[in-house]
Amino acid sequence: MEGVDLYLTGKGVMDDNLKRALPLHAAGIDVQQIYFTLVSEEGIAMFAETMKVLDDYVVPKSNVPFEWRIFRQVALLSDETLDQFVCRPRLRAASCDFGVREDDCIRDQVICKCYSSHFRRKFLEQEGNTICLLKIARAQMAVSRQLREMEQKSN
Repeated sequence: MEGVDLYLTGKGVMDDNLKRALPLHAAGIDVQQIYFTLVSEEGIAMFAETMKVLDDYVVPKSNVPFEWRIFRQVALLSDETLDQFVCRPRLRAASCDFGVREDDCIRDQVICKCYSSHFRRKFLEQEGNTICLLKIARAQMAVSRQLREMEQKSN
């Protein structure tokens, strides 16, 4: 439901009552009936609470061990850049409940599933988070590209 919040903020809706009412109105009578069944008239919530009530109702509960298994299967595709690859485990990690270790888990997944032993070696030599790995990879790719250009010009 972050999209709803972004939309309302982008439209300049700051009043919490309006922020709650507009998405309920736009969602239609079916969603309104569900919402008012879940929340009593006295307990009408503000925007954040309203979105949580609807999220809890609509979003399926995740099976964390299953989500971890799916996360561990995410690997670098042959036509994918490292930047693109990092996005996929980051998206999967959202349902894995890694907590404060999320970035470490993503970093480890990138190291384990990276196709290049050269990159893997560089990543293991450096301590740091996923951002550090991406900086190293970008630098390595830029140097490789520059070396190819230099070799082509000298031939």
